[in-house]
Amino acid sequence: MIKIVQFKIGAGDFERGFLVSLRIQVNHQPDIEIDGELPPAPEIPQLYRDWQAAYGTQGMGVYRALEVVEEEVTHISVQDSAKALEVRLNDWLNGADGRFRPVREGLLSYLQERDRIRFLIRANDNILWQLPWHLCDLFQRYPNSDIALHIAQNPFTPVNRPQQTHVRLLTILGEATDINVDADLNLLQDNLPNDAKILEPLIASRRETINNALWQQQADILFFAGHSTSRQAGRFFINETESLTIKDLKYALRQAISQGLKLAIFNSCDGLQLARDLSDLQIPAIIVMRERIPDEAAQRFLEYFLTAFAQEQKPLYTAVREARERLHGLENRYPCVSWLPVLCQHPQAEELTWPKMRQGEERVEKMPVSPPQSGFRPVSWGKRVQLGVLATVLVTGGIVGLRSLGWLQPFELWAYDQFMRLQPGEVQKDPRILLVTVDAEDIAYQDERNMERNGSISDQALLLLLDKLNQFQSPTIGLNIYRPHGLNKRLARQVQQNQHFYITCKAASVEDDNNNQGVASPSNLSPRQSGFNNFLKDGDGTVRRVLLTQQDATPCPSKFSFSSAIALDYLSRIHNIQLSSNSQEDWQWKELTIQGLTRHTSGYQGIDARGYQIMINYRAYSRPETAFHKLSLRDILENGIPERWLQEYESPIILIGTTESSYAKLFRTPYGEEIQGIFIEAQQLSQLLSAVLEGRTLIWSWSQWIEIIWIFVWSTVGVVLTLLIRYPRFLRLAQGVTVILLTGVCYLLFLQGGWIPLIPAAMGIFGAEVALKLLPIPSRKIQSYPRHFAQKL
Repeated sequence: MIKIVQFKIGAGDFERGFLVSLRIQVNHQPDIEIDGELPPAPEIPQLYRDWQAAYGTQGMGVYRALEVVEEEVTHISVQDSAKALEVRLNDWLNGADGRFRPVREGLLSYLQERDRIRFLIRANDNILWQLPWHLCDLFQRYPNSDIALHIAQNPFTPVNRPQQTHVRLLTILGEATDINVDADLNLLQDNLPNDAKILEPLIASRRETINNALWQQQADILFFAGHSTSRQAGRFFINETESLTIKDLKYALRQAISQGLKLAIFNSCDGLQLARDLSDLQIPAIIVMRERIPDEAAQRFLEYFLTAFAQEQKPLYTAVREARERLHGLENRYPCVSWLPVLCQHPQAEELTWPKMRQGEERVEKMPVSPPQSGFRPVSWGKRVQLGVLATVLVTGGIVGLRSLGWLQPFELWAYDQFMRLQPGEVQKDPRILLVTVDAEDIAYQDERNMERNGSISDQALLLLLDKLNQFQSPTIGLNIYRPHGLNKRLARQVQQNQHFYITCKAASVEDDNNNQGVASPSNLSPRQSGFNNFLKDGDGTVRRVLLTQQDATPCPSKFSFSSAIALDYLSRIHNIQLSSNSQEDWQWKELTIQGLTRHTSGYQGIDARGYQIMINYRAYSRPETAFHKLSLRDILENGIPERWLQEYESPIILIGTTESSYAKLFRTPYGEEIQGIFIEAQQLSQLLSAVLEGRTLIWSWSQWIEIIWIFVWSTVGVVLTLLIRYPRFLRLAQGVTVILLTGVCYLLFLQGGWIPLIPAAMGIFGAEVALKLLPIPSRKIQSYPRHFAQKL
């Protein structure tokens, strides 16, 4: 009877101490569990580094590591640093600290010296993995035991295969600069018993050759000799030009383990990271070296291990311990070399011996064999349909519920922004809109000429500008600059005479400025010639919506926004197109109907939908602010309007706005950049005009019920894939292809203006698998499989 003792060191660190638990099992059945704490020991990591530095700087011939290790300079001898580390480690475990006492006393109470024990150290901290646990008095008192590192990441699945006549070894001899790996092959040939079979050795082979060998040859032991390292990543060198990590051979190693690979031996330097990387592949056991190992010591360890394990047929634990202790005889030349061998083992794997490596299960047809599954156990097709319908309803309901709470809104808006950025750019700039910008140089230009400014533009400069702009035939002019203090008499008189001049104001009762009192329009201007310029910002600060009207725009005298007021005037005056509304009070221009946003419109859930709101379909030229022609204030005042523009622009809309940072606030767009308000106003105005006059696409969405059906359909697709595809790798591939197809469909609809649920539908595809795994599904016995199929598997 063997006892398995798992010593788990959990959360914490050396500065604060660690939570620990002791679990003692007999024949894999839980016997007792004890919790406790290890006290702080902040000096242990430095003591280990001191020993590591002293060990690394001593001259011990050639090592099985290619790179030159640059250790920090130390004047401490290897023996002194080793002794200091050993003493402190034992003090840590043997101390009278009350927090650790229950664990220590439980260990002493439930284990007898004559017991056969497998100690497993389970820890995540790198230093804890590297410590020489075999030196601890707490474990040394049991002569029929040894210590291994716990490598379990996944549940262990035993591999059963028919009884065989030989133990098969796959041998890889890698890069051999300055070392003699041929000696390892000779030791294998000389020390293995007759029932061992060494497969054709792979000597300085290529990656493809090693990969194929792991896939095709059913080996019990994988042996590597050569150079390796754990610095930065676990890597072993297979020839002069190539090195591999465990990830490079992940699928080949998984295949080899599924065919019966039970033990991997890396007789090379610094292999702890290799063991870590192998830990999730369910290999029963691994032997590596803790630090760099001299070539001669590596050969002696192999010889001692083969003698104990293969010839004398001692258990793996005992063989490793005996081989490590025999290395102690070399420490007059190689100090601390007996510290190096480390055994790593899965706790659920049975005790490994040489005879057991030959023995298999003869009655294969009675094994509970089934194909690799995606987590869904096989049931009848009628039951599958019932479970599929239930899973689809649950997944759809869960997603719709999460969506209605607004939890998916940030992700759906992110997807919306990606589609907006992927739209093909529009080659032509809007030919109806001209921007006049006021930047820092324009402000300096006014100050140099002693123009009295009340903001970014003075009445004098504005009056001169209007005189220049009146050269256009029937222009519509919009001033996107606040003038709450009014206009001087001359400017007011000229503006009042131009019924197609509009000025902006700021409403106080909209979503983005609840605490703002607003900015009034000039009192000496007709209310019809004003419009509010409030922007609706989403939770991430992005402007995706435009507010066209609102009932209470105080202190603005107009219920229309600045851009919609100009659009209404332009369409009515220039194109004789009047605005009307249908029974749902939606805006209509001829055949065009614009539906306003509601509280639940596509990705928006629970937004403040007061007023009449629509999405902004930004005109993507190269960037949103470059979609329009523009001139600066000083250019026009000094040089006038270019003659070609006077000829090209017929009844243009001219927007005047500030771009200087002191006066112009920046707003984020779905393109990820921030632009001034004048450019967003131009985008809103251009969208309305283009939709009415050219039929340019507006952003639309489905009703809530159609969106629920859409999510239900894709959840059904996810359920069908999970039920039909039993192999996880193929299921992941099918899910990925399906999501790509879904994304393509949503993007094509977006090009037509459709904002269709992408994220919820994708969640339905993957959520179906989760739902089927969580549902209580009765399993079906293997006898329902054809017998020859089970034998073949």
